Parts: sequence; C-alpha cells; structure tokens
Amino acid sequence: MEAKNKKISINVISSGLQVIVIGIVYFFLYKYLLATLKIEVLGVWSVVLATTSLANLANFGISTSVIRYVALYAVDFQKEKMKQLVFTSVVFLASLFIIFALCLYPFAELILKYVVHKNQIDTALMLVPYSLICLVINAITGVYASVLDGLQKNYLRSIIYTISALILLGGTLLFTPYIGLRGVALSQVIQSLFSLVFCFVIVVKQIGYNPFSWNWSNSIFKEIFSYGMKFQVLSITAMFYDPITKLLLAKFGGLAFTGYYEMASRLISQVKGVVVSANQSLIPVLIEKGKESWTVWFDFYKKTFHFVYMFTLFFMTSLILISNIASLLWIGHIEPIFNAAVFLLALATFINLLTSPAYFSNLADGRMNILMISQLSIGAVNLLFGVIFGFFWGGVGVIIAWLTAILVGAVIILKNYQLKRDVKWSELIYKTNIIKFTIISSLVLIVKYLVSENFGTTVSFSFQSVLILIYTTFFVILFFKNYLPSFIINRIKLKKSVW
Repeated sequence: MEAKNKKISINVISSGLQVIVIGIVYFFLYKYLLATLKIEVLGVWSVVLATTSLANLANFGISTSVIRYVALYAVDFQKEKMKQLVFTSVVFLASLFIIFALCLYPFAELILKYVVHKNQIDTALMLVPYSLICLVINAITGVYASVLDGLQKNYLRSIIYTISALILLGGTLLFTPYIGLRGVALSQVIQSLFSLVFCFVIVVKQIGYNPFSWNWSNSIFKEIFSYGMKFQVLSITAMFYDPITKLLLAKFGGLAFTGYYEMASRLISQVKGVVVSANQSLIPVLIEKGKESWTVWFDFYKKTFHFVYMFTLFFMTSLILISNIASLLWIGHIEPIFNAAVFLLALATFINLLTSPAYFSNLADGRMNILMISQLSIGAVNLLFGVIFGFFWGGVGVIIAWLTAILVGAVIILKNYQLKRDVKWSELIYKTNIIKFTIISSLVLIVKYLVSENFGTTVSFSFQSVLILIYTTFFVILFFKNYLPSFIINRIKLKKSVW
C-alpha cells in the first residue's frame, strides 16, 4: 500500500513540475512572439490549430481506451495482450488520421476564409500542413503516452513532455527571426517528433513491444472500439469546445481578442493540466477501489475531491490575482480583454475540474452514458449561447457562454454520480475546510478588485503581492491541516514521545 501511495505521489509531483516548467516556457514563448509578431498573427496561429484539431473527432476515444485496458491487463499480468493492444491502436489511429489529414487539407481555404480576415488567409494556409503533420504524429504519440499512464509511469511522460516544450521554445527562438511564424510551426513538428520517439522507446523497453512484427488483434480492436464508440460522441462534441469557441471569438470578437484569449487559455490550461493528469493517473487505482467496500471507496473519493477542490480553487484564484501583473509582463500593458478572459476561464475551469474525480471514476467503471449526456449538453449550450451572447456582447459574451455550458455539464455529472454512489454533499465536505477556504478566496478577490480600481498601478501591484502571500499562507494552513495529518502529525507525536 505504501509503495502504491508513493507511486501516486511521484506521478502527481512530476505532473506539477511539468506544469510549472511548461508554464514558464509558454510565458517566454508568447512574450517573444508578441514582441516579434503582431497579436493578429498570433490569433491566426490559434485559429489554424483549433481548426485542424477538429480532426480529433476521429480518435474514437482510443487513447483513453488504451489507458483503461493497459491497467486491466497489467493487473492480470497479460503482457501479450498489452502488446497487441498497442500495435492495434497505433495502426488504427495512424491510418485514420493520415486519411483525415489528406481529406481536410483541400478544404482548408474554404473553412478558414469564413473566420480569418482575407489579409491573413495566406499566412493561415501556410500553417495548415505543419498543423496536420503534428496532428498525425500526436495521435500516434497519444497511444504510447497512454500506455505509460496505464502502467502508472506518468512521471516518464511528464519528463518527455517537459523537455519537448523546451525544444519548442528553443526552435522558435532559432527559426522565427529567419522565417517568421513558419518557424513556430516547424518547431512544433520537431517537438511532436521528439515526444513520439521517446514515448515509443520507453514503451518498447517497458513491455517488450515490437512495432515491426504484425500483431493485430480483432478481438482487442472490438473491445477498444466498443468502449471507444461511446467516446465517439464525446469526441464529436469536442468541436463545440475549444475549436468552436475560438471560431466564435474570431467571428464576434476579432483576431486580436482571439489572440488574448489564447494567451489566457494557455495560462489557465497549465494549472488545469496538473489536476487532470493527476486524476487520470488514478484510473488504475479507481478500478481497484471500485471492487472494495463502499467505506474504502468513499474515503478515497473524499480525499481526492478535497484535494482537487482546494488546489484548484487556490490556483485559479491566484491566477486571477496575478492577471494584471501577468498582463504587464507578458503583453507590455494591462490588457482588459486578457484580464476578463483570465477571470471567466478560471471560474469555468474551477467548476469543470470539480467533476474530475467523478469523471475519471465513471471512466474506470465504464459508465459512459452520463458522460455523453454531459458532453452533449455542454456542446449544445456552448454553440447556442455562444452565437446569441456573441451577437449581443461580442467576445466576452462567447466566453460567458462557455462558462454557462461548463456549469450545466458539471451539475449533470456530479448530481448523477453522487446519487448513484449514495454520496451527500454534507458527507463530502464534513470535517474539511472547503467552506472556510471558499469564503476566504471570495473575499480576497473582492479586495483585489477594489484596490485595482481605486489605487495606482504601483500601489496595486505591491498590495497584490502581499495579498497573494497572505492567501497562500491561509491555503497552506487550511489544506495541510485536513489533508496530511496522518503521516505528519503522527511523526511529530512520535518525535515528542521519543524526547
């Protein structure tokens, strides 16, 4: 048990370090691109990536299926089936994404001309081939990375992705002065190839996988396809998420607004990534806990929910607190669009991440229907409200529509899951500091905005720095008081007894 807990801790810590390093990398990357290129050009890059990512609809949830079945095969020591699973998944996804890329390329201009200004069409079309190449490579890499997740080797994936981010930054600094935005696209291809090669090499070493030996399995394909077919609906609704949001932003807010949104989204996603990654690494553990008693399962779920709630609220609130400072350092001035995007996206991300323990528990148990209902609801609300709110309130309205959609999806998942598992909110927050910390976080944000509106920049920044320090102190006290008494307080007591 202690070894398993240690492995989980290593995975969570490595995910945290990955987020920190990648966050720093993207900070310097966007700051450099803003200084070198125009914000409209950055918006074009964002729109092209979002448009080509629509091909992810073809994934059929195979990567997630790989995580689940690798975990199941690992428990039963079925290494041969694991090899067949990897080979079958890679062949299927590689073939599928190559076909989709070839089909999408001829229609790129037709799609982009509706969302990109005619002056930027040539730039957008120049980026499309690079984006499609990355799409195919990343689809294959996703299989190998999922194997590492299923084996609870997330820390290896974190190391690879962290180094790949540094490669992206280095390549951008090297190529952009000579070939402009094409240099960023080329660096992304190199980044993707690096991740593919190293994930592949580690999987070969871990399970003795031989990619050159035909190892297709019809039975395994049926298993992952059956499980993944339900993910097909989830994949289809992905078009109503980031890609459609950015397309609506470009339509109703303009490319500059989309560029600032991209920067805010990137800032938020770094923190979101660590929580999602940490919960994803728990899928094999959740499979085991689901077979034990309700009390054992609930204790694990409650600790996970408490961890997610406290950490997510702390980091989202902290990002809102530093949004002015981030805007000044990153963009060169305090940008209201960037700050508004950070606030709304932080709130949406907080709500979304509260569902992650229930979401991944449903994945582990194979309960896909409620996830499909939630995803479809999010997609429908995002599209419908995005058009309506965007028409009346521009880019801000589009982001508010996204927030509304996330809230609807979260209510559906949490209400259903806790009803099925017979969990009451009062039991979930009992003997935790969730309510106290929520009140403190709200008060801190109110104080931050009052100071920002009534004092100068220098005074505001100085006060915000002090406020962040005070807020962090409260978080440490309230979180660790609940979360770590079992092995910190006991050790303190042991030392006292020795003395």
